[in-house]
Amino acid sequence: MNTKDVIEYMIALVNEFAKECGLTDREAFRYMKRFGAIDFFIEHYNVAHTQSFADMVDVAKEFCRKNGGEIA
Repeated sequence: MNTKDVIEYMIALVNEFAKECGLTDREAFRYMKRFGAIDFFIEHYNVAHTQSFADMVDVAKEFCRKNGGEIA
């Protein structure tokens, strides 16, 4: 796993999450970090990066919701 690739993927995923949820990139990152999605996607990068961003945003929203987040 290449660290640069993981970082670039996470930046893109946070950006897509922010757009979908009407947040700034900073707000999206903080929300995803608070509810564990950042660590989840880093840990599962090898599978996540092969999926569409739309699907992974949905996964992130569900993951966060299961961990106490309120964005649906």
